Amino acid sequence: DGYVPKIFVSSNDNCVHILALNTLASMDVLHFPVPINYSSVSPDREYMAVCGDSTDLYLFRNRQYRFERAMTLEIPGNDHSFCVSWHPNGTMFAVASQAGQCSVWDIRKNDPICRIMAKFDSVQRSAVHVRGACRNVKFCKQRSTDLLAFSEHMRFVHLVDTRNFAAEQVVRCGGNGDQHIAGMSFSGDDSSLFVGMDDGILSYDINLVQRRSFPYGDFF
Repeated sequence: DGYVPKIFVSSNDNCVHILALNTLASMDVLHFPVPINYSSVSPDREYMAVCGDSTDLYLFRNRQYRFERAMTLEIPGNDHSFCVSWHPNGTMFAVASQAGQCSVWDIRKNDPICRIMAKFDSVQRSAVHVRGACRNVKFCKQRSTDLLAFSEHMRFVHLVDTRNFAAEQVVRCGGNGDQHIAGMSFSGDDSSLFVGMDDGILSYDINLVQRRSFPYGDFF
């Protein structure tokens, strides 16, 4: 179909570099007014969402294998954003913000359809970190699981039921200490959630029937 597998590199040089996966040749460079922290292409390859060191969310449309800017959305919270994740249906995406919130958007709307706040007060800042800053967000990989996960800078991971966004479970990771959360990911079948901490990786088994049952995470 003419599609070439690509690598998207988000950079502090205010660009997203698009490279051919097989040759690493440059295919395109998208320019922005701010450093870019994350770019993510929808599962159907029709859209790309880009966020960086501003409150702007840049939404691109794929037109004949080139991404063209479709619109710029305003991310609530008055701060930078770090991560974007697409729902498997390709019409919904979530943005994790330094302001301590996760915003969920539908590509057919100009405003967020849902905003979930961090447990830590994101206003409590220090020179080193913002405890409640949301740095990672992931939709589940299977449509039938209906889960969204996002992490705070320290200690807490949130699991949200995406059928109506009314049910949420907050998991305290790493015992009683203030450990940084480096990253997280669902397994391919959504049966587990992996959370990267300062000194190891926690694994949480997901009950795919109840979808809200999380036993204690074991290091491995």
